[in-house]
Amino acid sequence: MEPASSTGVPENILIYADDIFHRAPGTFLDRALQRLGLAYKAHYDGDFDGFAADLKARSWDLVLFGNEEYLRALRSWMRSKATWRAEGS
Repeated sequence: MEPASSTGVPENILIYADDIFHRAPGTFLDRALQRLGLAYKAHYDGDFDGFAADLKARSWDLVLFGNEEYLRALRSWMRSKATWRAEGS
């Protein structure tokens, strides 16, 4: 999701968010950036691979990671990424 910036200036912001009580695109990170009128690229609810792909694809001015719901999945994903890096992938 990439809302238009109220300033008309493209921001370079990437977020990951999951929240069992505030579903996308209404997470606290979404709400804060929207109130500031900032555009951003978002990944939600366990989309760690998509988030990682965007993170690696280019440089970002700001990266926000609000992981409240998928802790076990995140740990597994991080172990896999560490293994891939160690193997040179």
